[in-house]
Amino acid sequence: MVTEMEITMDIKQIEAFVNVIKYKSFTRAAETLYLTQPTVSAHIVSLERELDTQLVVRTTKEVYPSKVGQVLYQYGVQILALREEAVAAVKGFETQMDGEIAIGASSVPANYFLPKILSDFSAEHSNVSFNISNQDSAGVIEEILARNIEIGIVGTNVTSKKCVCEPFANDWLVIITPNTPHYKALTAKFSMHKLLAEPFISREAGSGTRKESEYIIREMGFDPAKLNIVA
Repeated sequence: MVTEMEITMDIKQIEAFVNVIKYKSFTRAAETLYLTQPTVSAHIVSLERELDTQLVVRTTKEVYPSKVGQVLYQYGVQILALREEAVAAVKGFETQMDGEIAIGASSVPANYFLPKILSDFSAEHSNVSFNISNQDSAGVIEEILARNIEIGIVGTNVTSKKCVCEPFANDWLVIITPNTPHYKALTAKFSMHKLLAEPFISREAGSGTRKESEYIIREMGFDPAKLNIVA
């Protein structure tokens, strides 16, 4: 008595059996599978032994499936077709893209970098759509950590070990002043001491630009908290 656990039918046996029935020939099946005829015969014999039944009827004139073999042949064709679908799906997954990508971006990347990047990307992958949320850098990082978005583009370095941060563009931070004699004199011979005394308009607390500017000020030996922020 053959139990289910004892059956070890594998894809090579199925492949040999299906091709023998398909071509009604052990020789033709062997040529198609690039195997020797004895190897094909061994696969069939092994399969029949495992299932404890005759699958292929051999006569001096022809080869054809038994009644049980006809049943297995139908399943065998489906099994091999499913294998081909699986291989094609895996290969397609590596080369083709579709679906939706959730992206979070702070102000500068959203306005000046993303339009060009997404336009170029869409030209190559037209089946991909984007769900974009625009917020400050801190908000984008929070969304990444919460796994609400897949990609975040911010204006500052991310120190969290839960994120992978890759720089992809450079930008300049500049100080802008009114075009008056007072500020022309200030910028002509720039002094951080003098800047601290001037009214200062800053980005919001969660801004990547603000974080980077405060880092630069600290590198210069000054405390960003002493800036006279008026707005």
